[in-house]
Amino acid sequence: MQASGSIIGQFTTRDLAVAFWALVFLACALSNSEMRRSIVNLVRAFLQWKILLSMLAVAAYIFLSVRVLWTAGLWIPALLKDTVFWFCGTSVALVMRFVTEPDTASMGRSVVAESIAVAVIVEFMVNTYTFHLGVELVLVPLLVLIGALDAFTSHDDAYAGARGCIKALQLMIGVVIIASVGIRVVSDLQGLGSLDTLRDMALPPILSLLFIPCLYGLVLVSKYEQVFLRLNMGRDKSAKLRRYARRRILVTVGLSLVKAERLVRDHSADLMHAQHEADIDRLLDDVT
Repeated sequence: MQASGSIIGQFTTRDLAVAFWALVFLACALSNSEMRRSIVNLVRAFLQWKILLSMLAVAAYIFLSVRVLWTAGLWIPALLKDTVFWFCGTSVALVMRFVTEPDTASMGRSVVAESIAVAVIVEFMVNTYTFHLGVELVLVPLLVLIGALDAFTSHDDAYAGARGCIKALQLMIGVVIIASVGIRVVSDLQGLGSLDTLRDMALPPILSLLFIPCLYGLVLVSKYEQVFLRLNMGRDKSAKLRRYARRRILVTVGLSLVKAERLVRDHSADLMHAQHEADIDRLLDDVT
C-alpha cells in the first residue's frame, strides 16, 4: 500500500484506476449504437440553458470561495485537483439531492452534520492511503459490482439470501481496507499531522459549509420555478392576474424556502385554479 498524500494534489493510484475503467466503459459504450444515442441524449439534456446556467453559477461561487480561502492561507494551488473533484462530485450531488427533495427545511443542518461526521475523516484516510495500481485496478470494479448487486437485491425479498452474502462481503472488504489504512496511518503520524495534509483533509468540509448559501439560493430558485409553473397551469388566467400573482408571491415569500415549499406542497391546486386577485390573496395569507 502506498500513500497518495506525499505530494498534496497528486493523482492517486485509485484515481488512475477509476480513470482507466471509466475510459474502458466509455469505449465499450461508444462501440454500441444504442448506447451512443443514449449518451448523446444525456449530453443534450445536460446542455439545457437552465442546467448550464446553474453549473456556471456554482463554478463562479466556488471560484470566489477558493479565492477567500487562498487569501486566508487555507488553500494552495496543489489542492486544485481535490477542488475540481469536489465540484464535479459533491457540489453537483448536493444540488441534485436538494433541488429534487420535497422538504429541504433541514438542508443546512444536514450539510453541516455530514461535513463534520467521522465518516468524512475515514473517507479521507481511505482515499489518501491507497493500494498499488494493480490492486486498485481489481478493487475498483469489484466494489462497483458489489455495490450494483447490493442495489439490485435490496428491492426484492426474493434475493434476501443473496443480499445477506453481499452485505457480509462488503463488511469483510471494508474491514480489510480500514485495517490496512489504520496500519498505514499509525506508521505515518508525522506526515498525517503536516500542514499540507491538514489542508487537504479540511478542504471538502470547508467547501461544503461555504457552499450552503449558494445551495440555498439554487433550491429557492427551483421552488419559485415550481410555483410559477403551477400558476401557469390549470384554468386560463389573464396576463394581469399572472403579473399580480407573481408580484404578491415574490413579496410574500421573499427569501423564505419554507414558505416557497409550503406553496408548492399545500397550494398547487389553488395556484392552478385561481381566477381572481382575491384567490391569490387568500392562499398567500395561509402561507404567512
